[in-house]
Amino acid sequence: MAQAPDELTGIAAYWSAPMSDELPEEIRGAPVVVVAACWSGALAEGEQAIQPLRAIGTPLLDFSGAMPYLAAQKLFDPDYPRGDRYYWKSILLTLIGDELLNLLGDLAARRPSSRNLVAIWALGGAIARVKPGDTAFFQRDVPWLLSIEGNAADPAADEANFAWVREVYRKMQQFSSSGAYLNFPGFHEEGDELLRQTFGANYERLREIRAKYDPDGLFQFNVRL
Repeated sequence: MAQAPDELTGIAAYWSAPMSDELPEEIRGAPVVVVAACWSGALAEGEQAIQPLRAIGTPLLDFSGAMPYLAAQKLFDPDYPRGDRYYWKSILLTLIGDELLNLLGDLAARRPSSRNLVAIWALGGAIARVKPGDTAFFQRDVPWLLSIEGNAADPAADEANFAWVREVYRKMQQFSSSGAYLNFPGFHEEGDELLRQTFGANYERLREIRAKYDPDGLFQFNVRL
């Protein structure tokens, strides 16, 4: 993915196969690595571009194919039903190597719920060609994002899920320069420090803009500057 064209993006997730009738019975609920990619260019070129992802190993299943944008956007909706309990945190990663992957694999294998997952998202490309001061998103040169998801329907799972997500988050900090993706902020436990790390040199400018145009925080949901 580090050399992928702009039209290709993707994620790799350690998860458990859904308990779905669409899957072979022998893999339902089993721990799996899911490689999901999206190509937004000419179809023939896309088939060639994603071939290295297909060659990573022998896939248990391959659901890839041409589909409308809306179908791709809704692809994982059934796994995140409305009304369930979701606690997600994230870390911007500067480098991926064996040490990180081995530790992350060990932590993922100890998930308290089969619905929990860790995922590495490919950034870079067009994202990295925008100057840090041109938009609110400052960490333009970071190549990878790690998301850590705690997902459950039962409130009784909260304590174990929160603890696991926070453990992964804490132990992955050594592989990050700073910052997070603020759509996945957990409960924003780190407070203002997380915002300063994530927005970097844009932080004070954003606070000035917010104070002028949105002093009551009407347009802010997850976290408030």
